[in-house]
Amino acid sequence: MEGIFRRAMISREPVEMIYMNKSGTVTKRVVSIHCVSAGKVTAFCHLRKALRTFRRESILSVMPVQKKRNEGTIGS
Repeated sequence: MEGIFRRAMISREPVEMIYMNKSGTVTKRVVSIHCVSAGKVTAFCHLRKALRTFRRESILSVMPVQKKRNEGTIGS
């Protein structure tokens, strides 16, 4: 997970994150990473359209956002 956070922060590419909040609700977010520290990740949340801080122990998974391929083009 650490490597994905670092690459996303350097490349400024958004990532998809699955997160569990304090009440146990699991959500999927697309975020742009701003800062990574020992216990927290600060990122722009595209769902809430705001800068948010996520507790690292509550992040269940993170992966690069899958780019959609254009249908009908050569090589798709």
